[in-house]
Amino acid sequence: LILLASAVVRRLRDRNRSLIWAVIPVVFAAVAFGLFPLLFSSAEPNGWVFFILFANNVLYIVFLIRLIVLLVGPSVPSGEVTS
Repeated sequence: LILLASAVVRRLRDRNRSLIWAVIPVVFAAVAFGLFPLLFSSAEPNGWVFFILFANNVLYIVFLIRLIVLLVGPSVPSGEVTS
């Protein structure tokens, strides 16, 4: 997991993009993990919790697709040559 995160950070820096793009999907995943137990905590599921989880998952997928688009784009040359 650390290698994957470092590769994402390196790639975003190669493209001169903010690292916040890598954090946003993690926030949505954390919200989903926190709210999921509330969906099944009672005998009758709560409709609002379902709607919030559904909207959260849609936003998670949108931001994850945006992150993938940022990662596969071309690098921005920095003008400096490092050895």
